[in-house]
Amino acid sequence: MTDALKLSSSGPKTKICFVTIGATASFSTLIRAVLSPAFFAGLEKYGYTDLLVQYGADGAELYRTELGQTQGKGASRKVIINGFGLDQMGLGRYMRLAKNGVEGKGMEGVVVSHAGTRLPRAYGQGNS
Repeated sequence: MTDALKLSSSGPKTKICFVTIGATASFSTLIRAVLSPAFFAGLEKYGYTDLLVQYGADGAELYRTELGQTQGKGASRKVIINGFGLDQMGLGRYMRLAKNGVEGKGMEGVVVSHAGTRLPRAYGQGNS
């Protein structure tokens, strides 16, 4: 849920990158890639303030390990990182965070997913 997230702010400069692997399979390569120093360098270069990673039901250990290694290498201290396993209410709210920031006040960000995720319907009316 967004209440538990520690996002950078709700101001006009907030820019969120939301990464999702979905709920059915583990995509360790995607998680490793988005927690790499090179990815953080790209986020900083393009003005992202937050990285939000949905790592799935069985990805918590991988997420913590990769995040720890990346932070140990001196990766970005400017980008705030949050991660979670699953949200029974769906992923729409997180996709909308990437689209509009907190309370619709941020800059347009990006959603990164594996090829099987259906993104367009998350932006529609009535979806969680």
